[in-house]
This record gives sequence, structure tokens and C-alpha cells, in this order.
Amino acid sequence: MNGFGARPMIHVYPLLAFPLTLLLEKTWKAGTLWRIGLVCTAGATVVLSLAFQVQQARGNLFSEQSNAGFAYSTLFKRGLCYPDLVRQDLCFAQPNPDQLQRLDVLAEESFTTTNTLKSNSNYKNARPAGTLVLKPSDEFLSFSLRKVLTDTSLYHNKSYDKQWLRCSGRFYAPAENSDLYTRQLLTLQIRRDGQDKAVEWYGCRINNKLGWSDPTDGCRANLFSGKAGVWDEVSFFVPVTESLQQGMILEVGVWNRAGQTLWVDDLQLEHWTTKSD
Repeated sequence: MNGFGARPMIHVYPLLAFPLTLLLEKTWKAGTLWRIGLVCTAGATVVLSLAFQVQQARGNLFSEQSNAGFAYSTLFKRGLCYPDLVRQDLCFAQPNPDQLQRLDVLAEESFTTTNTLKSNSNYKNARPAGTLVLKPSDEFLSFSLRKVLTDTSLYHNKSYDKQWLRCSGRFYAPAENSDLYTRQLLTLQIRRDGQDKAVEWYGCRINNKLGWSDPTDGCRANLFSGKAGVWDEVSFFVPVTESLQQGMILEVGVWNRAGQTLWVDDLQLEHWTTKSD
């Protein structure tokens, strides 16, 4: 959470006061160095606890859905960068794209033949040609990007730590959504053919990343600061693991947890690897 306290343990604090008192007494009598260590430790925990609370107030931390890696990597930042937003969702750090190279496009869809309607400039919610729309009544996108795994370089390569799958798409949200619980997700699930249960599943929030994919924007975002009314790419990397096997299905989709309109374009699933030295 955003501190070192534990609300469910409040009722045992009176009991914990006794061993705490014993610890303080023994340490204080042990000598000057022990006293200094105790004061420094207590001071550090107070500073860290206050820093977490500042991040929560800035919108850089959402304690109910936080994780240690994200919390400590963003602890003293004034604003979040795009990779920070992704890390909060996936619970692991994103690689530096400059240190990677794309090997292959495993699957892609630009929807050029799916929708041939032309946009109407007089109607702000008209959908442009070459896009697919998620209506508020749709829970999932009617189209999902699927790839049956046959590329042996993905599941026979022993350097799993050097391989990545990249999922991406371009999105347009007409309305803002500041609720982290109900934001729309770009998803990747890996499952065996004929089975509905996913072997691995990843979900990356869309709404709070719109408008922040350009590195020149700097680290000025927070978890709630997505921009409505702009087209932007949302992407994330996931590491290739040993669970990947021949015949498995990789499926990229969009989950409309918000019950709001969302335009979707240019879904892609790519295979990337670390550049050789």
C-alpha cells in the first residue's frame, strides 16, 4: 500500500506496543551507534511513508492496485512516463525499444475492408473509414487478432530473456474515463487450441495512455491523466517464456470494461528481440 501501516492489524497495535517498547529500550541501552542506527531507520521509514502519500495525492500511485516494482521505481518522480503507466498494469518493467529490434509481424489488422464508412465532420462521434468501433453495449471488440504459433524461433530459442511479444493498436476515446477499475483494456491471451482458459493473460489499460506515447511529452502523466478526443497508439511488451509451445494461440483483443465508445485501428502482434552486441 502507500505506507508501512496495515489497517487490518489496528486491533493488535496495543499488543505490539509491548515488544516495540522492549526493542526501543534494549537498543537505546546498547550504545551510541545503536541509537544512531535506530533514529536513522525510524527517520527513513517516516520519509518513505510520507513520499508514498505524496505520490498517491499526485495521482502517481493507486495503492489498491500497486506493486512493489512500480511503487519504488516511481517513488520520487513528479510525473509518470509512458513505460511507468504500462508497468503499473503489467507489474513488470518494460524494455527500452532502442535496445530491441523487430524480427517479425506475427499478425496485424488495419480494418480497411471491415469498415468503409466515411467520417461525417458534422457529427463528432462519426467513425472514420478503416476503423472498428466498440459501442457502449459491446463488452468485447467484435474482432480479435489471432495467431497460431508455428514460428519455431519463438518456442525453440533458449534465450527467452531476450525475446519479447509486442501488442499495439491505435485508439480514440470520445469521452474521458478516470476510473481505474473500469477502463478499457488492450489484452493478450495465450491459450491452447480448444481450451478457453488462458495459459497466460495480460491486460493494459487504454484510456490513461492516450496522448502520452510520444517521448517528447516528457514524464508529465499520472495514472488518471489520459486524454480524450485524440488518436494515439497504446502498446506493451511481454517476455517470451518457456510456457510457449507449438500450436498455441496468441490472441489480441479489446475489453470494454467501461461501457463507453472506443474506436480501434491498426492492431498488431510482433516478435522482438534484444539487439546483439
